[in-house]
Amino acid sequence: MYYFAESERTYEGTFAQNLFEGKGRLTYKDGRMYEGDFKAGKKDGNGTMVMPNGNKYIGQWENDTKHGIGIQYTAKDGTKKQGQWVYDKRTNWLSAPIKVGGRK
Repeated sequence: MYYFAESERTYEGTFAQNLFEGKGRLTYKDGRMYEGDFKAGKKDGNGTMVMPNGNKYIGQWENDTKHGIGIQYTAKDGTKKQGQWVYDKRTNWLSAPIKVGGRK
């Protein structure tokens, strides 16, 4: 595990030319955690971002942004929706909300 004091992040995974590369897990000071693919030091490929409030995004990333098809889980109401993102902006929901986990 590597600790980066300037950004207060920890990283477990592989490197290439001193950059995150391949599979890894990046944990932020505020409690966010990304686990998945990295390319040239950025989130790129398939991965999961979990937020401190329990919300999560599972899907495609490009250049450190949500980009492509993904599933957004909302912890508060226990729903998930599939959508399409272009450089961190959701452009389209591809499914209606589905209740998961038996939450009310």
